[in-house]
Amino acid sequence: MSSTASNVSNTIDATLAAAGSKATYTGSGMVLSGWFFSSEFAVFVGILMGIAGFLVNWYYKHKIASAEIKFKLQKVINLRKLIVLSHLIHILEVRHAKQWPLFHIL
Repeated sequence: MSSTASNVSNTIDATLAAAGSKATYTGSGMVLSGWFFSSEFAVFVGILMGIAGFLVNWYYKHKIASAEIKFKLQKVINLRKLIVLSHLIHILEVRHAKQWPLFHIL
């Protein structure tokens, strides 16, 4: 996935997570106002909105965290590959210098 597509995806996920958070707060507000005005329907809808907002928020926060973990893990893997390759190059240079001492001077 390209960097631009990844940035767009992360922006969309963050926006949806924020929307889920706002839905949670709206649901909580509806529960309180429904309780205050003694409206069972408002309390029921508020509870449902709060639960739905919590679930949406949790899903997208989890998705963003998973993507960040995968990205960091790939960075570590690439760094380890680089270290192994540089070590192998060093070993080959040392062997080459022992076999051909005159070329090592050049």
